[in-house]
Amino acid sequence: MRRLRHALAVSLLLLLALTASGCGRDRSLCEYANGLVTDARLTEAANAYAAAQRSGEGRCADTGADKVADLRRDVTKHVAAGRAALAAGDKAKARSAYEAALAVDRGDETARGELLLLGQATPAPPVPTLVVQEVPAKRDRPSVFTWLALATAVTTAIVNAALLVLWHRRVAAIGRQVGASLRTVYGMDQRISDVERRAAATDRRVDEAGARIDRTGATVAALDRTVTESALTARQLSAMDARLSEVDGRVASANARAVAANTRMDGLAADAAALRDDVERSQRTLLRLIRSTATRDGRAVAHERFVRPEDT
Repeated sequence: MRRLRHALAVSLLLLLALTASGCGRDRSLCEYANGLVTDARLTEAANAYAAAQRSGEGRCADTGADKVADLRRDVTKHVAAGRAALAAGDKAKARSAYEAALAVDRGDETARGELLLLGQATPAPPVPTLVVQEVPAKRDRPSVFTWLALATAVTTAIVNAALLVLWHRRVAAIGRQVGASLRTVYGMDQRISDVERRAAATDRRVDEAGARIDRTGATVAALDRTVTESALTARQLSAMDARLSEVDGRVASANARAVAANTRMDGLAADAAALRDDVERSQRTLLRLIRSTATRDGRAVAHERFVRPEDT
């Protein structure tokens, strides 16, 4: 493609040389450029308008150059719209946008390349042509340089045709490679779809596992609350045990005091019994004394209150 562009540039330079050398033409450069615009050949039209500006053809050259610039902006917009549609997956819309770009400029390589990637054949790019202009002032006889330039232009056109044939062959080979690549991409798309379905099934399983985990978490939380309540009950039981131990200690202390009091009461009872025995012995002794005294005096003295029944 670079060689073809170089050849086209050389052809255009030769065309300008022929214009400068005074070869006869049948129309002006502006009219020629207008025909190129109508034929959707913006690159050649821009060069022709530039040549018209250098030739001093006036306002038509400036207006034509502005028109070519506007059309190129339209081509850029169509290409951008095609790329956006292709990124969105709408191949039909992208193909229409690229075809619209080529309808404005048949030589736009970007739109042509994108259509080839989409697997659509494109028309051959325009071959530069030489259009001579009539010079009203005078007609000079062509010089040797003119004939040399004309021969070079013809040779360049032949070379361009050969390059165009080679380019078409290369485009066909690229088209076959693109077709194979598209088939490979289609197979990869199917594999990706299978992987996505498997991933969706895995996601559903993960969601179900997550739900089971949530239910298990709720059960564990309930168990934690039960354990916490049990721990509180255990602390309360420990406090009650401590209180019972304290009460047991107090009871043991009271029992010890009671045992000591019983011991003292036993001792006091023993002392009372001994005292009673002493009193009884004293009473019996006193009674015997009273009786012996009464007998010795020969009178009986009544001391009944001192005499117990068991002593009579």
